[in-house]
Amino acid sequence: LKHGEYRNLGPCLHPPSAAALWDNLNSLEIRLKYVSDSTLKIAKFLSTHEKIENVNYPGLKSHPQHELAKSQMKFIDGTNGYSHLLSFNIDGDLAKTKRFANLLEFGLQVTDLGRDYTTWIHSASTTHGQMASEMRNLSGIADNLIRYSVGLEGPDDAIAGLDTALNKL
Repeated sequence: LKHGEYRNLGPCLHPPSAAALWDNLNSLEIRLKYVSDSTLKIAKFLSTHEKIENVNYPGLKSHPQHELAKSQMKFIDGTNGYSHLLSFNIDGDLAKTKRFANLLEFGLQVTDLGRDYTTWIHSASTTHGQMASEMRNLSGIADNLIRYSVGLEGPDDAIAGLDTALNKL
């Protein structure tokens, strides 16, 4: 077995893990539509906020590849879904963005994105904090960038949390 099925297919899942995965697949489309719609609502809010410099989300008409995303990012029923991931830039420098990260109480600041709950990260002060600012910028990691992954909590709660932190800047 070591050189046959396991090599080609990988080991079998632990039965409770397989059951949890199966249970989550039953509601996957509903959850994906919900977080996609929530993310679009949050992106629209952020794009109009005075303390936000830029929002990067393919569901926004202002995104340079919006038309391409509109033609490709569809659910099986033909409706559009632009994912649960977005990024935005605070209107300010590294210090101001660090302050925002300390003020944001909604969601969790973690290095992995894409959970059932909202997660986000200020890469310049965490995962890429050891790099010089010039190297981060060359890598597309601006000092004022926040990467944000929308969860299932609800867009209004997320917007309230973002707005509260932004208004304290």
